[in-house]
Amino acid sequence: MDSAATHAMAVGFAINGGGQRRESGRLLRLSRPRLSSASLAVNLTPTPLSAAIAGAFSAWALPAFSKWLGSDADTSFNYVIGFLLLVALPAHAGVLGLRRQKGPPAQGVDKPLLIRVGAWLAAAATVSGILMLAR
Repeated sequence: MDSAATHAMAVGFAINGGGQRRESGRLLRLSRPRLSSASLAVNLTPTPLSAAIAGAFSAWALPAFSKWLGSDADTSFNYVIGFLLLVALPAHAGVLGLRRQKGPPAQGVDKPLLIRVGAWLAAAATVSGILMLAR
């Protein structure tokens, strides 16, 4: 369909209230897509790379934002919120992922989880070391 035909169709429609359009005396009902809770969920599959990125971000972000968190004992609430947003949330997303487990938990040691935790710690230690040497 060319642009002239598309424009002619668009001009032929008059929008009424309630999501209805009228064309040449006929009332057309517009369908709206329904969103389920499953389509709104964020599915992040954890990998060693995502864990390393989360660790590097956490190691950089907490010292970078520490001056805004304050230094008095009265600002300990700010440190808790800052730690949750800058360390715990990225660590959870990068190491554990953001999708629900299906079925019962596995028995024994989860080797991929240990690898992701190691990648997270190694990246955080590397970035922390680089930041300390850069000062």
